[in-house]
Amino acid sequence: MIGPNGRWQAIGLGGVAVAILGSRLPWLPGQVWDHDSANFARSLSNFDLHAHSPHAPGYPLYVALARLAQAVGVETAAALAWPAVLMAVVAALAVAATVGVLAGVVAVDRGSEHDWRPIAAGLAYGLLPSAWLGDLAPRPDGLAAHGVVVAACALLTGRAGWRPGLPLAALALGLSLGIRLSNWPLVALLSLWLPRRWWPLLALAVAGWLVPLVLLSGGLRPFWQLTTTFGHGHFADWGNTAFAVHAQANWPLATRLGQWAAHVWVQGGLAFAVALVWAAWAGWHQRRVLTGPTPVHPALVATTAALLGYALWLVVAQNPDHPRHVWPLLALAAAAAVVAIGVWLSPRVATLGLSVVAVVSLVHGAVAVPWTRQPSPDAALAALVAAQPPEQFAVAGGSEIGLIRALAPRIRSVKIAALSQANAALAPQGNWPRRAWLSVRGPWTARPAGLGPHWQPIAHFGARPHLDSPAMALTVYQGLTPASLADQQRPGARP
Repeated sequence: MIGPNGRWQAIGLGGVAVAILGSRLPWLPGQVWDHDSANFARSLSNFDLHAHSPHAPGYPLYVALARLAQAVGVETAAALAWPAVLMAVVAALAVAATVGVLAGVVAVDRGSEHDWRPIAAGLAYGLLPSAWLGDLAPRPDGLAAHGVVVAACALLTGRAGWRPGLPLAALALGLSLGIRLSNWPLVALLSLWLPRRWWPLLALAVAGWLVPLVLLSGGLRPFWQLTTTFGHGHFADWGNTAFAVHAQANWPLATRLGQWAAHVWVQGGLAFAVALVWAAWAGWHQRRVLTGPTPVHPALVATTAALLGYALWLVVAQNPDHPRHVWPLLALAAAAAVVAIGVWLSPRVATLGLSVVAVVSLVHGAVAVPWTRQPSPDAALAALVAAQPPEQFAVAGGSEIGLIRALAPRIRSVKIAALSQANAALAPQGNWPRRAWLSVRGPWTARPAGLGPHWQPIAHFGARPHLDSPAMALTVYQGLTPASLADQQRPGARP
């Protein structure tokens, strides 16, 4: 199925799998990165949506796969990344198989005795920076991105005549929602290209994870309440979406678009741009084929529609502070570009183009991957807080408080939504702690507006290059007794 020189192709594809595993296994995370990954870590021992382990609407298939990794002795943080690493291998092989299948269907040249396009395609996809770095995060986003690529490859090869492709696509599309529900625009739009006779199988795949999830939540009503409550908070309150309270003032549309564009550039890197340029050239080379009645034309329309739909979802309904939300977009776009290069160009030219993409990715990865050894800003702050004596000490902050509570449970930590709430949160009875810290999210450029003069900076944890948005950096301030409390209480009273 994947090439005329079967034995050597099989060896080459085995080399692709080894290369992908070798690029990731030495860099598996040793600790959780943020409050969400802390919740996922808790879910490995206690799956409870009511306790936010994980948060609604739940990630049942991801948690199940991570539990399997933990069951064979993998440490907790690494177990949260293992599913994405294994799915990266599957996705790369799926991309390679797709190039092999379509090379005999729509390519001008049916291939020579030594056609290495499938192998080059698998390497080019598997080493792309967004996939490589995303797989090392203790989160489900990388797994979900690769799952969509596997579904799209199965769908494309199925529509091109490979009989197992369509049922595999239906199963993969339905199951991918059980990994990360936020991928629904991609899944929904790709499903429109799935023949209707396979829709019941897709629905069965969804029911396979949704029914147990509802039962684990205590029934349909509790599950619905959890999901709607979380959805309201995400979209209208704390999720920093276009619909959130004051979101338009804090994140104008131009700013949101600029932030997402920056994430695409940083996460995709030069390799993603190179892949798009080669794919555009391949499309121009095959412009007559693209306008004819071939299997490529509807595939191009379906993939483009899915990417545009997810891009719109990103802009209006996802938090621009988190680069991970662009991973599914980059994964599907990169897979489409790699397949286009492999199918629309001659074997030698395609192999050259895909090899260039792989080499550029390898250089990017060599520079970026070592940063995964550095703790995230949230993890660095949590470690510093955990090292403090808990007596007469309190810390306030935003989402980073979730990780502090997980790693430093003895420390009194309070979550606030605005800086103006810090004083009241740290001294609810008017008793200011001997030591009070306040963590503020954002680059260390200027003193945040609304921060009282009694707060002085004592530490800063910068964002990791290639991994974190600069806006995710943290600055820690230590507060003296505010003037409003100075006459009522001596510093050092018990909080």
